[in-house]
Amino acid sequence: MVILDKFEAQILIDDIPVEEYTDDQSTSAAATNEVVRYIEAESDVTFAVSFKILPNFIFDCDFVSWRITIDGKPVIEPIDFRSKYDPTLGLREVRRHAECMEKNTGDWKKYAFQFSSLETREMAPRDHEQDLKAKYAGLGAVQLSVRRFGNCRKEPRVVNYSSKLKTIGAVPEKAMKGQAVSHSVKYAARTLIRTI
Repeated sequence: MVILDKFEAQILIDDIPVEEYTDDQSTSAAATNEVVRYIEAESDVTFAVSFKILPNFIFDCDFVSWRITIDGKPVIEPIDFRSKYDPTLGLREVRRHAECMEKNTGDWKKYAFQFSSLETREMAPRDHEQDLKAKYAGLGAVQLSVRRFGNCRKEPRVVNYSSKLKTIGAVPEKAMKGQAVSHSVKYAARTLIRTI
C-alpha cells in the first residue's frame, strides 16, 4: 500500500492487495510528492486499482481527480467531490476497467485491466534508440496521479481516454535496456454497457 499525505493507493488481484517492493537505489522517487513501488505481475491476470482519501483529510477544494495512467498513457480519471467525503471514514474507490466508446458503433464498452507478457523484437533499421526509450518510458508502469480542483463552474465527470486503449505490440529490446520490466497491460474481453 502506498500512502502519501492523506491519499492511499493499491493494486488488487481478486480484491487482495498485491505485495509491493521498494528499490532503495532508485532515483525516480526523488520528489517529496511521489512514491514508487514495484510488484510482480503474472500474465493474463486481471487487476484493479484501489485509491482512498483517508479520514481527517482537509478537503479544501471542490473535488479531487485520480488520473490512472497505464504503460505511459492516461486511461481514466475518476472524480470525487467534497460532498461525497466523510471525514470519519474517508472515501475509497476501486477501478477494475476502463470504458471507451467504439468509434464505428458509438457503443460504450468495458475493458478490464490485465497484465500481459512483454514481447520484444530486434531493432529495425528505421528505429532510433533514444526515440524508442522516450516512446516506451512508461511501459510496465501503473501510475495514479491525484489532483485537487477548486472554484469550478461546471460539474466535471469521469474522463475516459477512449482513443488510448491500445495494447502495445512487440517492443524493441534496446528500448527496454536497463529496465526491469517484464510485463505491460492489455485490455481484456469487452463488455457492452450502454448504447448511445
